[in-house]
Amino acid sequence: MDPDDARSVPAPPDPEVQALRERIVALEREVAEARAARLFLEEALDHVPVGLELYDEEGTARWLNRAMVEFVALPSAEVAVGKFNVLSDPFSAQTGMVEFFRRAYAGELVKTKEFSIDTELATLDWGTASKNIRFRMVLCPRRDERGAVKSVLAIMYEVTHQHVVRQIADRILHSQDPEEACRHVAAGLAGAMDSTFARVWLLRSEEHDLRLAAHAAVRPHEDAPLAHPDVRPSRAPTHLRAALDSRGTVVVHRDDARWDVPGALSEALGLASLVVTPIRGPTGPIGLIEVGATAPSTAAQVVPTALERLADQYAEFDARRLAQSRFESVFARSPDAVVLLTETGEAERSNEAARRLFGRDLRRLGDLLEDGAAAAALLAAALAAPSDAPTRWHELAARRGDGASFPAEVACSRVAPSVGAGGSGVVLVVRDLSERMAMLGELSRSVREKDALLREVHHRVKNNLQVMSSLLGMQADAEASEDTRRALEAATQRVRAMSLVHQQLDGAAEADRVDLGRCAHALVAQLQRSGGHQAAFRVEADEVFVSLDQAVPLALLLLELLRNAMAHGRSEDGRCEVRVRLAEEGGRRSLSVLDRGAGWEPGAPRRALGLSLVGALARQLGTTLRITERTDGPGTSVTVDLPPIPR
Repeated sequence: MDPDDARSVPAPPDPEVQALRERIVALEREVAEARAARLFLEEALDHVPVGLELYDEEGTARWLNRAMVEFVALPSAEVAVGKFNVLSDPFSAQTGMVEFFRRAYAGELVKTKEFSIDTELATLDWGTASKNIRFRMVLCPRRDERGAVKSVLAIMYEVTHQHVVRQIADRILHSQDPEEACRHVAAGLAGAMDSTFARVWLLRSEEHDLRLAAHAAVRPHEDAPLAHPDVRPSRAPTHLRAALDSRGTVVVHRDDARWDVPGALSEALGLASLVVTPIRGPTGPIGLIEVGATAPSTAAQVVPTALERLADQYAEFDARRLAQSRFESVFARSPDAVVLLTETGEAERSNEAARRLFGRDLRRLGDLLEDGAAAAALLAAALAAPSDAPTRWHELAARRGDGASFPAEVACSRVAPSVGAGGSGVVLVVRDLSERMAMLGELSRSVREKDALLREVHHRVKNNLQVMSSLLGMQADAEASEDTRRALEAATQRVRAMSLVHQQLDGAAEADRVDLGRCAHALVAQLQRSGGHQAAFRVEADEVFVSLDQAVPLALLLLELLRNAMAHGRSEDGRCEVRVRLAEEGGRRSLSVLDRGAGWEPGAPRRALGLSLVGALARQLGTTLRITERTDGPGTSVTVDLPPIPR
């Protein structure tokens, strides 16, 4: 064989290389199939009516299906993938969701509590959620081949309509008028989407019968037998029995074997589907919600959508009910008599306090007040006043149920009409003043008695001080020593100064405070009568009141300052001019004594009894003395700031 031909024949392939090539092709085929399966699975999961979201080991979202996007009102999945971290999200931390995820990352299969997302939720950059939903979640940990948790799959399913159904059950069970609650539910459901009618059935626990409590139709038809007779469950339509046996919503189409609707009803309203949802109470079903729809494709959404609308209505209803409940509580428990009147003054409603005060038979406003003209004027003023006008109280005589008259405070205000009512109303509040007037009378008598007793005490103290003054004066007249006589005369003047205070209180209108201006005039007059006529006094005193505890020390202090001015306040020509000024300016009150003397020399000792007494009295009053030279000529000015009257 030609060597060249031998070189052109290919060498046989290496078995190991051939096996490797085949393995690569197989792996590429498996990857393609896995990718196709994953895309198919993701597309299929987009149509699952539960929310699915996959989180990596750090808590960051890596994938979510269409239902999850719709649940949290995202523009698309891309705004959350790789950006949203459930472990650091404020809303997740606030609602306690983070703790559930931590348990899942620890390897636990977690079923969460019920959460809600409302229109105020804004955890990422896409804005706020567009609706309010309530949901539960199941958190499934995914492990690798070594058993470590590498990711968590969150499964979210909505329970909003279940929550509203529970609200409906609660309202029916606790309503004072279950029929009215059922009519509200039926009217709300009948207006949802393509639904044409809605009926609410209640289950009688005693007889186990279904009773039609309410019905409503969007397009009522005279031939449509909506008012179905009461039936026993054993003879009830098949779709109602199926719903009673079910734990969830039952959807029945016209071609379904369970379709059990009278032909007249189906034809008149064009029914295509029926949606029946059980209403469950604490111990079992209490009734059914039945909704008819014209479009089979939307029948499964009729009840959830309608219940979402009812949820919005219930939020407003709850606010009104809370306000009404608070009003009823205040109305019933008010200690004052409250009567609701019409525009003509006829009594419509009253609380228990009003019935106790006026009797059970309340008719007109004129029957409640003694003065009919005043009652008419009160009603007219209330109706003419704006609704935000402040309430004014009037003291009038009212009439009890037995005809007896009693003093009362009366307020009358206009109130807005209730929903569906015409015209305005008036609320009348009557406060019985009988006990208060009796207490005020008793208190007034007690005050008068104490005032009389206090005046008697002041009168006796004044008399006793006058006796002491007379005794000191007699003793001074009997003394031969001039120094002793002057000391006794000074003591007499001080006793008389204290007596002046009690003398003013003896005849004053108020027994707990003294007019210091009148006291200053009386004290100057007393000094002039007792030998101070050689001095020229001028008193400039406003009406300044002080308490009794302050009056006696201030009278003694003024006396000592006047005596000092008479002794040392003469001018160079020998005249003695003393000026007393008592004023209140800018909230400050002061007492000043001014003379024309030379005053004290700096550093001169002040050891006289009078000055020592002045200092002690100032300290007792909690004030200080200011001794200065006069600015209008020679002389000295002594000023005392008066303390405030203690409360």
